[in-house]
Amino acid sequence: MQYTATLYDEHQQSLERVKRQQRLLAQHALPLVIVNTNLPKALAHNSYAKEIYEITFESVIEKIQELNTRIIDREITLSKSGNEATLVITGIASSELKRAMIQIEKYHPLGMLMNIDVINPEGKAISRSASQLEARKCLLCECAASYCATNNSHTAAELEARILELFDAYFEKDAVA
Repeated sequence: MQYTATLYDEHQQSLERVKRQQRLLAQHALPLVIVNTNLPKALAHNSYAKEIYEITFESVIEKIQELNTRIIDREITLSKSGNEATLVITGIASSELKRAMIQIEKYHPLGMLMNIDVINPEGKAISRSASQLEARKCLLCECAASYCATNNSHTAAELEARILELFDAYFEKDAVA
């Protein structure tokens, strides 16, 4: 049986996330990268969610190495509402770091299932629009993902079918290579 996080669990995780971020920012005064998945809450605990998180985390680590920057602190959180990594990065401006993380989300075969946020040393999240980039697209249509999520434009079954399609295609590519 899969566990679905309650609203209380999600609220608690959100409070813990804010405390963790504030503590790391106060301690280091450097940008943070927050790594998790971009999956609907109803699907966040399916068998593939952990694998997508691990692939996302590995992709971020590789990109940070390519940028010749360093992770000077990290905290990994495994919770009822999903896995999350908070990384403290040195040697790069927040805006440049955000552009690099968006490249992962945009070009990785599973990028649509990845959520990689950047928070500047002042504690402000760097948005796509602040980086002069378009909003994230929906998994199923050309609308902004935020629009479809707010309006419940697609069913969980439709979203899960698309997620599994992307997931299977990613591993088929690896099997062929």
